[in-house]
Amino acid sequence: MTSAGVSSQVPVDEGQKWRGVAADGRDDLTAETTAKLAGRSRRLLRDLLTPYRRVVKLLIAAVLVENAARLSIPLLVAKGIDVGIHVGNLW
Repeated sequence: MTSAGVSSQVPVDEGQKWRGVAADGRDDLTAETTAKLAGRSRRLLRDLLTPYRRVVKLLIAAVLVENAARLSIPLLVAKGIDVGIHVGNLW
């Protein structure tokens, strides 16, 4: 119990254990315990995302392509300024 009279441990219903680790955000845990909980959380995330592996890979590819396209804009503008566009060579 804390000084406010509230228990520092959050009760987890038996049917809700799949939802994650209730103690992840606590400050009173040792580094070893925190590392174990983080590993457990990563395994849970992996288990939950496994059925959607193909979709996750496609989304990651889409994000990478989108970022590459956004990052290429300044390069294309610099090239246009340095080299220039000659009359009649627009398309």
